[in-house]
Amino acid sequence: MNKAFIKQLKTLYLEARLSMEMIGIRFGVSRKTIGKWLIKAGIQRRAYPGKDWLETKYHQEKLDQRAIAIILKTSVMTVSRLMQKYGIPVRSNSELRSGVEHINWNGGRYIDPDGYIQVHVGRHRYRPEHRLIMATIIGRPLLPTEIVHHINENRQDNRPENLKLFATPGEHIAKCHPRKGKGKTLKG
Repeated sequence: MNKAFIKQLKTLYLEARLSMEMIGIRFGVSRKTIGKWLIKAGIQRRAYPGKDWLETKYHQEKLDQRAIAIILKTSVMTVSRLMQKYGIPVRSNSELRSGVEHINWNGGRYIDPDGYIQVHVGRHRYRPEHRLIMATIIGRPLLPTEIVHHINENRQDNRPENLKLFATPGEHIAKCHPRKGKGKTLKG
């Protein structure tokens, strides 16, 4: 190992705080090889915060392992190993962030494959926004047989003036889609 290479290795590991895995990717070698090179070059392994700091971040501040890895500028695997080393228990699924606190939270709305906006109404439960709006307008929950029709046929336009309530699917089809079902013959 020449001095320039040792300096580059030291800069990447200690100053840029890249993980051994990331340095390995740069040089096209494994994490273990980088570990051996660090030892051979006399570069001290990075010191990580102690058990108390890690427990505070994980259990009290409710950061996940990925967020802690970002703070430490290391890999999630390193954080996981530190937690195992210190005997810090991993949160159960019921303690993991959900809803507003989840990292992928998008405001509790998404567009389903049929083009309707779905709205978060409770733990792991979503409902069609147009049905919720219509229930608010009429002041009661909708019956399962009731159909909410989008007048302009844009399934994402849930303005009250664009919604119309039908008592049954048959009534909806007869008034809004009169051509459906006509002109078909039975094969036999």
